[in-house]
Amino acid sequence: MRASMLKARRIMPPMKNSKSDSRTIRHRKPPTRKKPIAPYLSRFTVLWVQGNGVAYDTRGFVAKAYSCGKLLGRAPFDSFGTARFSKIRTPTKSLINLQLLDDCGRVYRVSAVPPDLTAFVVIG
Repeated sequence: MRASMLKARRIMPPMKNSKSDSRTIRHRKPPTRKKPIAPYLSRFTVLWVQGNGVAYDTRGFVAKAYSCGKLLGRAPFDSFGTARFSKIRTPTKSLINLQLLDDCGRVYRVSAVPPDLTAFVVIG
């Protein structure tokens, strides 16, 4: 008789509410779903800063992005040295040739941006 009692599976008593009623509280964890990892910057962003890291006042300047000779997008700079391309998703898929122009259309800088980036900093 004693051997059969050892083989029996013991169950835990249900938790009771601390109130006077005798309802049973069952705790079930909700299923966890993994959220896909998204970059902080969802669109390609260009920063234009000085050698010491302080942003230029770039009002009137424009950045143009090319890939394989095709214009991908054009983005104006704000006064804090930041241009955000609304049509280029991040991380970038291919090599991007970047041109920085002033309001008269003169090219100030030309840079090659490698793939798999969310932002690019032009120094100087």
